[in-house]
Amino acid sequence: MKKWLLSSVMVLISIMILSGCSLLQGVNNTLEYVNEATNYINTASTFADEVPALAEQAVSDKNARVELEERLNQMKSDITAFNELDPPGVAEGVHEKIEGYNDTLEQGIDGYLSKVENGEVDPKMLEDYEILQTINQLTNIKNQLEQLGS
Repeated sequence: MKKWLLSSVMVLISIMILSGCSLLQGVNNTLEYVNEATNYINTASTFADEVPALAEQAVSDKNARVELEERLNQMKSDITAFNELDPPGVAEGVHEKIEGYNDTLEQGIDGYLSKVENGEVDPKMLEDYEILQTINQLTNIKNQLEQLGS
């Protein structure tokens, strides 16, 4: 009887430890996702801050135009990398919102990039393609991410 009781207690302790580890892993996954999403939004925000001036330069400077194309392509790569993240369950809603904005952003970048590659560099088209507006909407999601991380 004592052996059975001791075995039962050991099994119970093992289950509690394992479920605690699972809970801790879930918290770690959420924090990791929040950090990655926040870094992505910060990257997008920096892009939105720097690209208008670069587009102005690209109107008359071929090197700036090449750099603008590179920045647009890099942002598209960043979008793809973010969309491939596997969010924890608690962050799925936020992730879906970001993916929606990313779809709009990528379409805008594709349209603008096509114009730039054809030599039509107009900084006002950043607004026409809603690139900057979409990034502004992305930055508004940071508050939701901060709530997940706390």
